Amino acid sequence: MTISTTAKRGRWACVLGILLLLSVGLPVAATLIPAPALAASAPLVQSWRSASTLNAWASAWGDVDGDGDLDLAVANKGGRSRVYRNCTVKSSSDPCGSASGMSDTLIWESPTDAASVGLALVDMDGDGDLDLALANQNQLSQVYRNCTVKTSADLIPCGTAASLSGDLIWQAPSPANTTSMAWGDVNGDGALDLVLGNQNSASQLYVNSGAGSLNTSAITWQTSPFSSTQAIALGDVNGDSRLDLVVGYNGADRKS
Repeated sequence: MTISTTAKRGRWACVLGILLLLSVGLPVAATLIPAPALAASAPLVQSWRSASTLNAWASAWGDVDGDGDLDLAVANKGGRSRVYRNCTVKSSSDPCGSASGMSDTLIWESPTDAASVGLALVDMDGDGDLDLALANQNQLSQVYRNCTVKTSADLIPCGTAASLSGDLIWQAPSPANTTSMAWGDVNGDGALDLVLGNQNSASQLYVNSGAGSLNTSAITWQTSPFSSTQAIALGDVNGDSRLDLVVGYNGADRKS
């Protein structure tokens, strides 16, 4: 998104922070810079930086551990994706120590390396906490279960886990060159469905069964013909209270 240089400074006042994942595709540290002051001469001041370098391709904010502040999730292409703990609000179970604000303490790390280029924090199973979804290139895209809130259905797969776990709620039935993902209630049943945007193959819609998982036995919608999808979004474009799908294609001969 490009912001005009003539935009009023007041627009920046509502920005909580800017996450700079520098030089996408190159290993760098994840960096957090707070919104600048209204003064035109105010410099950007780095407030947090990850201790190790990442090949970061996507990020998301969400209260993963349920303590009232926003934690930072980062998709790490070729490595393990991570969730960093926010220590602004400290509960009795937080291993924050003297840390205040964003910390380098990991709430969670994916159990295996993956070519993760997209990420979302969503309550896919409807139990009240944020699960973590990864869009993986030429691999199975996955959704990991959050065990912060344990319903009767979560007790067995969660075991002693108290936050994000290594347990998969769902994974795609087959690998695809997935470049993006979008979540929304496409069929109006109150559960979040998943659209995967795939390059050089069909983009796909997976419907949420409503029982805490996505349907993998059938793909209920796909683009035709195949296209080089680079970005997707769900939104009510025409105001009919139903979600429409926007697909961004790569290439001069493609029209979104």
